[in-house]
Amino acid sequence: MGRDSGLIRLGAISAVFANQSATSSGFGKVIPMAKGTERIRIRKAKAQDLDRIKTLAARNSNALGFVLRPALQLAISEGRVFVAERANTILGFQEYYHRKRDRQTTLYHKCVAADFRGQGIGKALVDAVVAEAQNMGRTHLLLKCPEELPANEFHRRYGFKLVARENGRRRRLNVWRLDLV
Repeated sequence: MGRDSGLIRLGAISAVFANQSATSSGFGKVIPMAKGTERIRIRKAKAQDLDRIKTLAARNSNALGFVLRPALQLAISEGRVFVAERANTILGFQEYYHRKRDRQTTLYHKCVAADFRGQGIGKALVDAVVAEAQNMGRTHLLLKCPEELPANEFHRRYGFKLVARENGRRRRLNVWRLDLV
């Protein structure tokens, strides 16, 4: 079997997982896009990605809030950020955390560049976290999303269940849960 074996259907697109554990630094998933375009790769973020991820986050601060550089740098160094990359350009990222006290994985900042939304990149980023969480024996994913954002529909379509609504610092938040077992 070759390095890029293991074709998996992801809705209307396909992805190829590298023949490695999702928790290894070599994790990668390739998403074939429309004919004539380069493939998009899902991989763990590296230290040299920090500036590009921070720039993307800043362009979407109305949805994400202010993403602190030191916190993002720590998450990258701990292997808690996946990126979607094409031709050395970061098109999206997903930050997450596997809690130690229970079997929950919490999704934090998720962002896909505006020109690339609706192409399966967000789904592929969440799929990467789901695969890693399942490999670690996690039971569920949890996230909070401001109730006015279109991302709520993405979470519903993905399979997350709305389990609560709560007041955030500046706006109301929907609390979403995805059971893995």
